[in-house]
This record gives sequence, structure tokens and C-alpha cells, in this order.
Amino acid sequence: VAGIGGATATGTRLDILFISIIVINLAWTMQVIKNVQEVAISKAIYVYFSRDDLMNACDALGVTLKKQLGSVCIGSTLVPLIVLFRGTIRCCNRDIYASTPGCNWIANHIILGGNRYGFVHVGAHNKGLRQASSDTWRRFRTIPEFEQLIDFDITSSICFFSAMGIGAIAALTAGVWELLIDKDHYFELTIYAFIIGY
Repeated sequence: VAGIGGATATGTRLDILFISIIVINLAWTMQVIKNVQEVAISKAIYVYFSRDDLMNACDALGVTLKKQLGSVCIGSTLVPLIVLFRGTIRCCNRDIYASTPGCNWIANHIILGGNRYGFVHVGAHNKGLRQASSDTWRRFRTIPEFEQLIDFDITSSICFFSAMGIGAIAALTAGVWELLIDKDHYFELTIYAFIIGY
């Protein structure tokens, strides 16, 4: 018996660790799928606008999976961690952030290592994620006050809360359905439905 249902059926002390690894793996896999799509779409759009040529979406996806899957997998791990670390530094205490040049430098420098805008350059220019993120953010800094506009962009927050809402609806629907039909694995199904809905 495998999966979360198998972990809860065995009843060992390592169940929490095993379930956590499965959930983290599923969440990371969803990030990889989302980022592969973003890189493939940016590749096809770049070909269209730069060469005025059409690139089939399946061809763009195939090239992405063959040549850039490593960058996407590493980026799917590092970018959320970098964003979390940068956000923590910036939000812990605004007064300390503004007055301490060390914190300011760390928060502004770490974003060069990986950001979500770098995935577009990975697809368009066939670069590694670190170089693509660095080039993208440096380009943002050349335009006056554009970096502040990016920092104050609430699109990602709206997308996050929408995804949380859709995941919650999916989890609620699946959990209630499983609880009414078969009470054995409603918790596992609810977690899976939330992550897939998210």
C-alpha cells in the first residue's frame, strides 16, 4: 500500500514524515508543471515576435522538456525559497529594513539569484535560471521606479488568494464527498484535492 493512505494504514511513528514528503513532492511537481508551461509559452511567443514565425506549442514544449527541464526544476525549488526569504527580510520590520543597509542589500541582491520573471528569459533566450533572473531584474532596474512598481504589484497576491480559494473549494467538495461515500481516506483525498486545485 503506497501513498498517504498507505502511510496512515501502517500506523508507524514515521507517518507524519512520510506524509509531509509526499505533500511537498506533489506541491513541487505542480510548480514544475506550471513553470514548464510558462517557459514553453514564452519560447513560442518569443519566436513569433522576434522572427515573425509560428512555433507549434507541442514543439515548444518538447524543446523545453529536452533542453531546459533542469533549469525549470531547480528554479521551481529555489524561486519560492528566495521569494520567501526576501519577503521575510522585507516584512519583518520595515523600520529596520529601511535603516539597515545590510538587510537592504541582501533583500535587493538575493532577487538576482532567482525570480519568477526569469522563467520568461529561460524560454526566450535559452539561458540558465540564475543568469536569466539576473538579466531580467537588472533590466527592470534600468527603468526609473519600475522595480518599485514590480514590488507593489498585487497580481501575484490576487493569483495566490484565488488559487487558495479554488483549492479550498476542491478540498471541501472532495472531502465531503469522500466522507459521505467512504469514510476511510477522506483526509488524504482532501489534501490531494487541495494541492491539485491550487
